[in-house]
Amino acid sequence: MIFQSTFTEGIASIKCKLSSVLCVCKVLLESSGIREVMGLVLALGNHMNGGSRIRGQADGFGLEILPKLKDVKSRDNRISLVDYVVSYYLHNVDKNAGTEKSMFPLPEPQDVFMAAQVKFKGLSTDLRQLEQDLTSM
Repeated sequence: MIFQSTFTEGIASIKCKLSSVLCVCKVLLESSGIREVMGLVLALGNHMNGGSRIRGQADGFGLEILPKLKDVKSRDNRISLVDYVVSYYLHNVDKNAGTEKSMFPLPEPQDVFMAAQVKFKGLSTDLRQLEQDLTSM
Protein backbone atom coordinates (compact mmCIF):
# COMPACT_ATOMS: atom_id res chain seq x y z
CA MET A 1 0.00 0.00 0.00
CA ILE A 2 2.79 2.41 0.91
CA PHE A 3 4.64 1.61 -2.31
CA GLN A 4 1.52 2.15 -4.39
CA SER A 5 0.88 5.62 -2.95
CA THR A 6 4.52 6.74 -3.19
CA PHE A 7 4.81 5.35 -6.73
CA THR A 8 1.70 7.26 -7.84
CA GLU A 9 2.97 10.45 -6.19
CA GLY A 10 6.41 10.02 -7.80
CA ILE A 11 4.93 9.55 -11.27
CA ALA A 12 2.62 12.55 -10.77
CA SER A 13 5.54 14.74 -9.67
CA ILE A 14 7.64 13.78 -12.69
CA LYS A 15 4.68 14.23 -15.02
CA CYS A 16 4.01 17.71 -13.59
CA LYS A 17 7.62 18.81 -14.07
CA LEU A 18 7.80 17.48 -17.62
CA SER A 19 4.45 19.05 -18.43
CA SER A 20 5.75 22.43 -17.26
CA VAL A 21 8.82 22.16 -19.50
CA LEU A 22 6.74 20.95 -22.45
CA CYS A 23 4.25 23.80 -22.11
CA VAL A 24 6.93 26.51 -22.08
CA CYS A 25 8.84 24.88 -24.94
CA LYS A 26 5.67 24.69 -27.00
CA VAL A 27 4.94 28.39 -26.50
CA LEU A 28 8.53 29.35 -27.30
CA LEU A 29 8.61 27.27 -30.47
CA GLU A 30 5.14 27.95 -31.84
CA SER A 31 4.29 31.51 -30.82
CA SER A 32 4.41 34.09 -33.59
CA GLY A 33 4.62 36.73 -30.86
CA ILE A 34 7.97 35.31 -29.73
CA ARG A 35 9.29 35.58 -33.28
CA GLU A 36 8.06 39.18 -33.46
CA VAL A 37 9.68 40.19 -30.16
CA MET A 38 12.97 38.43 -30.96
CA GLY A 39 12.91 40.01 -34.41
CA LEU A 40 12.55 43.46 -32.82
CA VAL A 41 15.42 42.76 -30.43
CA LEU A 42 17.56 41.56 -33.35
CA ALA A 43 16.72 44.53 -35.58
CA LEU A 44 17.26 47.10 -32.82
CA GLY A 45 20.47 45.45 -31.64
CA ASN A 46 21.84 45.26 -35.18
CA HIS A 47 20.95 48.91 -35.71
CA MET A 48 22.63 49.97 -32.46
CA ASN A 49 25.74 47.92 -33.28
CA GLY A 50 25.83 49.23 -36.85
CA GLY A 51 29.12 50.15 -38.38
CA SER A 52 31.79 48.35 -40.25
CA ARG A 53 33.08 44.91 -39.39
CA ILE A 54 36.24 46.58 -38.13
CA ARG A 55 34.26 48.86 -35.79
CA GLY A 56 32.46 45.92 -34.23
CA GLN A 57 29.28 45.38 -36.22
CA ALA A 58 27.51 42.39 -34.70
CA ASP A 59 24.68 40.77 -36.63
CA GLY A 60 22.70 38.64 -34.22
CA PHE A 61 22.72 37.95 -30.51
CA GLY A 62 22.93 35.13 -28.01
CA LEU A 63 20.11 34.40 -25.58
CA GLU A 64 22.38 35.24 -22.65
CA ILE A 65 22.09 38.91 -23.65
CA LEU A 66 18.31 39.10 -23.02
CA PRO A 67 18.49 39.79 -19.25
CA LYS A 68 20.89 42.66 -19.98
CA LEU A 69 18.45 44.53 -22.23
CA LYS A 70 17.02 46.33 -19.21
CA ASP A 71 20.46 47.85 -18.59
CA VAL A 72 20.70 49.43 -22.07
CA LYS A 73 19.35 52.96 -21.64
CA SER A 74 18.47 55.78 -24.00
CA ARG A 75 20.80 58.78 -24.30
CA ASP A 76 18.70 60.73 -21.82
CA ASN A 77 18.53 57.67 -19.52
CA ARG A 78 14.71 57.77 -19.46
CA ILE A 79 13.82 54.38 -20.97
CA SER A 80 15.53 51.03 -21.34
CA LEU A 81 15.73 48.91 -24.46
CA VAL A 82 13.10 46.59 -22.94
CA ASP A 83 10.74 49.56 -22.54
CA TYR A 84 11.35 50.58 -26.15
CA VAL A 85 10.77 47.05 -27.49
CA VAL A 86 7.48 46.81 -25.58
CA SER A 87 6.38 50.25 -26.75
CA TYR A 88 7.32 49.53 -30.35
CA TYR A 89 5.56 46.16 -30.23
CA LEU A 90 2.36 47.68 -28.86
CA HIS A 91 2.30 50.59 -31.31
CA ASN A 92 3.49 48.84 -34.49
CA VAL A 93 3.06 45.06 -34.25
CA ASP A 94 0.13 44.17 -31.98
CA LYS A 95 -2.96 45.11 -33.96
CA ASN A 96 -5.13 44.34 -30.90
CA ALA A 97 -3.18 46.53 -28.46
CA GLY A 98 -5.46 48.23 -25.96
CA THR A 99 -8.33 45.80 -26.55
CA GLU A 100 -9.46 42.65 -24.80
CA LYS A 101 -8.10 40.60 -27.73
CA SER A 102 -4.53 41.72 -27.03
CA MET A 103 -2.41 38.85 -25.75
CA PHE A 104 0.94 38.79 -23.96
CA PRO A 105 3.30 37.34 -26.60
CA LEU A 106 5.68 35.65 -24.16
CA PRO A 107 5.13 32.71 -21.81
CA GLU A 108 4.12 33.64 -18.29
CA PRO A 109 7.23 34.41 -16.20
CA GLN A 110 6.23 31.99 -13.42
CA ASP A 111 5.86 29.19 -16.00
CA VAL A 112 9.35 29.90 -17.35
CA PHE A 113 10.71 29.98 -13.80
CA MET A 114 9.11 26.63 -12.96
CA ALA A 115 10.39 25.04 -16.17
CA ALA A 116 13.88 26.41 -15.53
CA GLN A 117 13.92 24.75 -12.10
CA VAL A 118 13.54 21.28 -13.62
CA LYS A 119 16.81 19.35 -13.56
CA PHE A 120 16.77 16.48 -16.02
CA LYS A 121 19.51 14.65 -14.14
CA GLY A 122 17.27 14.66 -11.05
CA LEU A 123 14.30 13.42 -13.09
CA SER A 124 16.42 10.63 -14.50
CA THR A 125 17.48 9.63 -10.99
CA ASP A 126 13.87 9.70 -9.77
CA LEU A 127 12.74 7.54 -12.70
CA ARG A 128 15.51 5.01 -12.06
CA GLN A 129 14.51 4.85 -8.39
CA LEU A 130 10.86 4.31 -9.30
CA GLU A 131 11.90 1.58 -11.74
CA GLN A 132 13.97 -0.15 -9.05
CA ASP A 133 11.13 0.06 -6.56
CA LEU A 134 8.70 -1.32 -9.12
CA THR A 135 10.91 -4.26 -10.10
CA SER A 136 11.62 -5.12 -6.46
CA MET A 137 7.88 -5.38 -5.79
